[in-house]
Amino acid sequence: MSKIKIGCETYTWAMSGEKYKNKLEHIIEVTSKAGFKGIEPDTGFMNGFANPKVFKETLDKNNIELSVLCHVEDWRNPKETDAEKRNAELVDRVHEAFSRSHTVASTNAWTRS
Repeated sequence: MSKIKIGCETYTWAMSGEKYKNKLEHIIEVTSKAGFKGIEPDTGFMNGFANPKVFKETLDKNNIELSVLCHVEDWRNPKETDAEKRNAELVDRVHEAFSRSHTVASTNAWTRS
């Protein structure tokens, strides 16, 4: 029988509004100290980690695996916005750097009507 690894999703921190938006490193540290083995950040928390190598180093330093990268966008416009394009490109770079990464695409719950 294999061990079950429990990960942490950043939605908990998203409930605090903008307070933790640029603090993914802090979230990774807290996740590690709490005993989680993985993390599922959404692209809204990836500021400061445009370079997947730096992101991977931070995860490794804290013994945390990337479980899933959640690509969250409004997707309400007829054309992709610049921010949506930047985040999609980030997701592509993360996939190139993490051989076993997965992505979940989601609409932004805060902008649904």
